[in-house]
Amino acid sequence: MNAVYLIDKSPFIALAICSVFFVVEAFCCKIGITDAILPLIGYLVSGAVMGLLLAVLVVMGLTAYYNSAQGPLALFDFGPPGVAVGEILGAVVWRLRVLKWNG
Repeated sequence: MNAVYLIDKSPFIALAICSVFFVVEAFCCKIGITDAILPLIGYLVSGAVMGLLLAVLVVMGLTAYYNSAQGPLALFDFGPPGVAVGEILGAVVWRLRVLKWNG
């Protein structure tokens, strides 16, 4: 395994992108960072959990379909991207709900 493979599938990259997105949106919309950080953390965590649950459901479905005893090991492949996508979607939902789209 090379380092690019590990970085590519890491949810920490998505977390860094979401953090930069938060700072940019906070300064552009002129809101208090302390007022908006707790809702963002809540949306990021809930999105990450939803992404992980979706990955678990996909792995369980594929394991049942192929009748594979080693199917649950696919969580190592599907889990981190699921968490990363969940974090990004959580940031988008935060932007739409908390900051009220200004057109």
